[in-house]
Amino acid sequence: MILGRKTMDFEIIKNIFNLQLNISYNTIKILIMLEFIENYLLLKKQIPNLIKKSGYRNDFIASKIGMRPDYFAVKKQRGNWSEEEVAKIIRLIENQDVAEYFDSILIKNCFPGKTVTSKEFEKRMGW
Repeated sequence: MILGRKTMDFEIIKNIFNLQLNISYNTIKILIMLEFIENYLLLKKQIPNLIKKSGYRNDFIASKIGMRPDYFAVKKQRGNWSEEEVAKIIRLIENQDVAEYFDSILIKNCFPGKTVTSKEFEKRMGW
């Protein structure tokens, strides 16, 4: 009788533990999805700055993504890009300068306050 009770207690504890793991895993998935959405919204907001950093002209980008330059300029000013437009623009303008600029924006969002560039950090470290 005692052995049966311990087995039952163990099963209850195991089920509670598995439930907690499941809840924790689902919570982590939700947090990751929210971070992904926040990063996308930041990317969308930064499109004008990323374009400037890329060095490409508005009319060139507009023609490459199949948009009239005047319509492109309005969308750039308003920031009302569709997901497909964002993807086309990023694929077109992606380069090291653009990536480093956006990385710096992400880092500033993750670590608010005073930050230093990688060059400044290397200088301080004596590398």
